[in-house]
Amino acid sequence: MEELLQPKVQTDDASTSTTNDSAAGLCCRRCTLDSMTTADNADSTIPILDYTPSYDEFLVSHLETPPLALSRHAETDPSCAWSRSSTQTNHLLPNEPCLFSTPLDTFAPWLSRALSTAPLQEGTTSGRGWTTPSIDWDVLAQQFGDHVAPTVFCDDEGRQCREDLPVARTVAERMAAGKGPVYIKDWHLVRLARRDAMARSFRDRWSEVGREEREREMQRRMPYVVPEALRDDWMNPPYRPARTSSKDTKRGSAPVGIGQAPRPEAIAAADGSDNEDEDDDDDDDDDDFRFCYAGTAGSSTGIHRDVYTSYSWSTNLVGVKRWRLWAPSHAACLRRFPAVRTSELVHDYATMLTLVPPPSSSSTHERAGKVAIEWSGLPQAVAATRTVVQRPGETIFVPSDWYHQVENVTECISLNHNWCNAVNLPSLYRSIVEEVEDVQHSLDDVREMLSKGHPGAAQAAGPGHDEEWRREWTKIVLDVAKQDAGWAWTEFWRMVATNLGRPPALKQERPEDRWVRDRIWPLVADFEGREEFAWVEEECRTWWRKAKEQLDKESATPP
Repeated sequence: MEELLQPKVQTDDASTSTTNDSAAGLCCRRCTLDSMTTADNADSTIPILDYTPSYDEFLVSHLETPPLALSRHAETDPSCAWSRSSTQTNHLLPNEPCLFSTPLDTFAPWLSRALSTAPLQEGTTSGRGWTTPSIDWDVLAQQFGDHVAPTVFCDDEGRQCREDLPVARTVAERMAAGKGPVYIKDWHLVRLARRDAMARSFRDRWSEVGREEREREMQRRMPYVVPEALRDDWMNPPYRPARTSSKDTKRGSAPVGIGQAPRPEAIAAADGSDNEDEDDDDDDDDDDFRFCYAGTAGSSTGIHRDVYTSYSWSTNLVGVKRWRLWAPSHAACLRRFPAVRTSELVHDYATMLTLVPPPSSSSTHERAGKVAIEWSGLPQAVAATRTVVQRPGETIFVPSDWYHQVENVTECISLNHNWCNAVNLPSLYRSIVEEVEDVQHSLDDVREMLSKGHPGAAQAAGPGHDEEWRREWTKIVLDVAKQDAGWAWTEFWRMVATNLGRPPALKQERPEDRWVRDRIWPLVADFEGREEFAWVEEECRTWWRKAKEQLDKESATPP
């Protein structure tokens, strides 16, 4: 339990980082999705940044590593499959980033062909024989014009604005204006495409259509297929395809659709389990963490960490991106006051460079003084920066708790999932603990007001006299945490209980059940001992109990 919940110690001394987090030790594996090289293949290990740049190099805004050559073995050897187990061993458990290349014809053929001005070449992978096309914005507007998504753009006075806009309006007005970069972000393409499929196919008689017919229609309009190694995704509602026979499932043939998630009876056939279809709804209104990003050259997202330290993967359909990444051991170095985890985060890499003084400058240098007082960790952060250029068709895996910045070098369209599973669940749990504690600290005055001003506080004795204000206080804290990140304890335990009872992936696409139990059980026990456990809403405790019951059931199952 201590190992799973122990927070990482932040330090100003980069030399105290673990080997996995060191600039020389971190590596990026560039592999094909269908033919990944094994960990002991030296050719598949490519350093992202294996040297410490000089100060002059720091000042070059387009700092990049040397080109990352693809391993020929990784491209051609079909015997090295990119399996779930190798992904877990080589990337998820060590929490290491990697870059994969995959033929877009097997990943997102319809989107890739529709949204670019040049067609895909048969049999090509990213980075070889590729002429980088630009985005066909008109097709984007025709296909998805009524989809509303957050859009970042410059107004008439050159100020950056963020507004929820229909895609068609963004293309017609903002793109045409040409007054600066435009970036469509956090676009729920999957969810909205499903809505469109239902509306176009059945319109007013949708409620009269059978479930299997609905599913078949929704499959026809799914924009892309998630690779097998990424299907054990607990954050996004699985799409349940048309019923799959137990014979097909036992052979391991995956049903077709986003996430490739089987129906409960298919899971039961493959696992020998007795899952029941307790929730037979389509989950069309459920929120998800599947996004599309479409931006002009020069658009970007500043330094950030993904929601509650979730994993993310991002595939480029069109264009070239530049990623900069920082390992968890250097997270504190990115803040104005490294010892305060809620202090201001430096906005981007360019800002970072303006704040770092030259090594030869005197202690009285303006930037040297500022860094010494407020940004003392930035020199280590700059030295620890990992830079990766992502080409069309490549998929980058960003591990849990890694801060990163993304720049669109050219026009870009990419697909992105924030996701988690049992492997990084302890990290998510720890991040929620920290979020709740930070909110509690920021609302100390509210706590004091409630405890002193509540009628029950006047009672000097008697069991439960302070229950009412404590419940109110806990609700306020968790509401604020949810507003900040979209999640709190109820959502966390609902996710855990749901995925334990109804796994999102086939048995061969996820870790063994006992491994999952051993990973999650310490979290269940720890939450029961937390101060807020007694005061959370009943819904939260109900989901926690369901998760505990699932783990107890697995514990009683013979190996």
